[in-house]
Amino acid sequence: MGYKNNWHRYNSLTQQRLITAQLSIGSSGSSTAGWGYNCNSLQQHNLACRNNVNENQVQFTQPLGHDAAVGIIGGGISGLACAQGLARHGMQAVVFDTGEHSVGGRAATRSSADASLRAEWISPALAGVKHLNLAFDHAAQCFTATDPAFQQQVQAWVAAGVVQRWQGPVGVLKPGGRFEPLGGEVPLYVASKGMRQLAQHMADEAVLSSSGGVSVVRPMWVSRMAASHSDNGWQLTGNSRGQGTFGAVVIAHNGKCANRLVGPTGAPGVARQLMRLRLSAVWALMVAFEGAVAVPGGMQGAFVQGSSVLSWAANNSAKLGLQHPEPHAQLQCWTLISTNAYGQANKVPQEKVPADVAAKVTQEMLDAFSELLGPAAVQLPRPVFTRCLWGAALPTNTPNVPCILDAQARVGVCGDWLTGASLQSAVLSGWALADRLAVLRGVQSSAAADLGLGLTEPFQVLREAEIGEFPGVPKTAVAAAPAAAAGGVACGSNGGGRGRQQRRPRQQQQLQRATVGGKQQQGQQQGGGRPAAQAAGVRS
Repeated sequence: MGYKNNWHRYNSLTQQRLITAQLSIGSSGSSTAGWGYNCNSLQQHNLACRNNVNENQVQFTQPLGHDAAVGIIGGGISGLACAQGLARHGMQAVVFDTGEHSVGGRAATRSSADASLRAEWISPALAGVKHLNLAFDHAAQCFTATDPAFQQQVQAWVAAGVVQRWQGPVGVLKPGGRFEPLGGEVPLYVASKGMRQLAQHMADEAVLSSSGGVSVVRPMWVSRMAASHSDNGWQLTGNSRGQGTFGAVVIAHNGKCANRLVGPTGAPGVARQLMRLRLSAVWALMVAFEGAVAVPGGMQGAFVQGSSVLSWAANNSAKLGLQHPEPHAQLQCWTLISTNAYGQANKVPQEKVPADVAAKVTQEMLDAFSELLGPAAVQLPRPVFTRCLWGAALPTNTPNVPCILDAQARVGVCGDWLTGASLQSAVLSGWALADRLAVLRGVQSSAAADLGLGLTEPFQVLREAEIGEFPGVPKTAVAAAPAAAAGGVACGSNGGGRGRQQRRPRQQQQLQRATVGGKQQQGQQQGGGRPAAQAAGVRS
């Protein structure tokens, strides 16, 4: 089956990316995908979910065609990994992302080298300075790799110069300037030029490796999906225009926008699972100090313990090797991330942060940072740039499955939240869903149900590692707060949900046929966790 298209597609990296002046967000409300769905109570949340799910199950009568395209809604790490996986299987895909400056989702970097740091945000003290080189990873901070397949991918990124080991020191910061470096048993990795670079590399790699079969469209807000049995697929609408018909759809974002998109479609199992997800909320403060901050032990990054305000602090100038021009050579760019409790206590409209709240939060986070550093930092250097962002960040519960797939409706979900909160989890989830979609090609509807996954798994409460999970890093180092006291079963970063070892026999046989070079794709395994700070998903 061919697919209809009304969009501008990339056939090479030299073509200019689609830039659309106006975003039509339709009924989705916010102009930023992936933000949390905040209700006054869990009961209100569940009631709203039940009232917005179309229980009429879509079931396509024809198999998914071998030339059918997959629409991936969300260009974060997991959506891009899914596109890469589909490209390896020779399948076509279009990634739709809302990013104005780049793909990436929570793999986000703000830089003075482009429009992502607006000129009006820059302090008068720095106005007119050329090549200032301010840069902030304001969501994902770093990541680890423990899964063999993901470790191999990371080494390929290192060889390409996209990723490098963060030598640090990185550790745990406690009140009074007590800094305890982490051991070096499990390396921490960062993107060499900021986390956004990694996401863009993944997008470029997917496009190039697919010989035109994969494309990326942004900024694009997909506001509606409707089943078309005559076209054997899903019609997507974005930016007030039809974007084509797709044999399958991947939901690679979460929160209220994903809920509103999927709820009415006729994939009730997927919709209910999306709506069961609960997200934390945090503030991220980007701050440039005019001089070097006096830190204990040469600290470049730290998981914060013992603070009601902060959960993470990182020196981007040191982490990314930023060079700042004279007379600002001593300038340092820091990212401070709040605790979930502080984020919840200082909630604001995510589309527009009130100036008075931003000023209050900025000062309180700076005060908390100064207090943590102790006597060594009697007074922080003068901030010459500050910008704070608020939004939903990490999952507080999970179904603990590598991906979700309604094989009858051909709607799938990938994301780090399905097993925890890590970049590793995000990548493995995208790969796992791509493998299942590849197996689904040519499968009759009567057999398609056996390929389903994650539609009924109960959610488990996640341990409260404030800024996410780093597989391989001791949880005692990452956790900034006691384990969640809510009901449910706490689960670790590697997950214990139904994965490769717990499939239906028929399903296992079908998945064994989805091989590359005779080897089962490792993406079917349960993922570990994404670096704690890496999962702190504040976007704007």
